[in-house]
Amino acid sequence: MKEQDQSHTEALAEIQLILNNLLETEYFEHLKKQVNQEIEDQIDQLVKEQVAIGLDSHIPQNLQDEVIQQKVELENLQMQLHNSESRRANACVKADEGAGTLHTIYMTNGQVSRHFPKTLEDLFNLDAETCKEMMRDYGLTDITDAQDRNLNYFMQFCGVTYRIVSVKLLAAHAQGLSIRHFMIWQVRTQILHF
Repeated sequence: MKEQDQSHTEALAEIQLILNNLLETEYFEHLKKQVNQEIEDQIDQLVKEQVAIGLDSHIPQNLQDEVIQQKVELENLQMQLHNSESRRANACVKADEGAGTLHTIYMTNGQVSRHFPKTLEDLFNLDAETCKEMMRDYGLTDITDAQDRNLNYFMQFCGVTYRIVSVKLLAAHAQGLSIRHFMIWQVRTQILHF
């Protein structure tokens, strides 16, 4: 029994030694990784600071400012290009082609208005207040109380070739008042009852 206790004690000591070695090894590995990561982070920060200092000494501030200004101008030109391409594409959207998906127009802040309609149908179904809010979002100033006029102005802004014609105007033209002028105005548009 004494022999068994002795072998048991030796086995426990050996297990303890293995555990200690394992814990020390893993602990040191963990510490090593953590220290290396902190060193890399500090080196990255130092490099950024030194590059900034080097830029200041090698590239004059006015050139750095010009680069920043050029980036802003480039972003503005990209936004204008997007809007021009969207207007061109919107001019080709047809109501009879299913959904008639509209192409977005960016506001001056580079965002698309949350009110911007996804389809021609959504555009034609805009209520008066939403239309006014959207016109304000895009900085359009000729906002009136006439919903059809506001919507026509916004459609023109987006490049959409359709026009909303009020029922009163249609009635006046149906009575024979200047139908020639009405037909000229109606070129490439579709009459929609609002």
